[in-house]
Amino acid sequence: MTPGRVRRRLSALWALAGVLLLVGAVVFSLSPPAGFGWFAYQPWSSDDVAVVVSGAVLMSPLQVLGVALVALALALCAGVGGYAVGARGTSRRSAPPR
Repeated sequence: MTPGRVRRRLSALWALAGVLLLVGAVVFSLSPPAGFGWFAYQPWSSDDVAVVVSGAVLMSPLQVLGVALVALALALCAGVGGYAVGARGTSRRSAPPR
């Protein structure tokens, strides 16, 4: 492959990663939060125990999609960056081993 072709492909992959990152962030931020409701009858107990879960995060399917797109974009950035660094090192001619 010629160096110009490699550069064009790398540029296209960087652009794809940027688009995926942007779309994932927009999908995540604009999706409605997940609703959760649970109702059951329980007679009043004498000790009035209430169970509270703090820090629990519920995400809607669209929010999960947004997070998945951002993760895919970051993985693509890592792969393209690693390939670019590796390809840059192989283009130099080195002396044959003795």
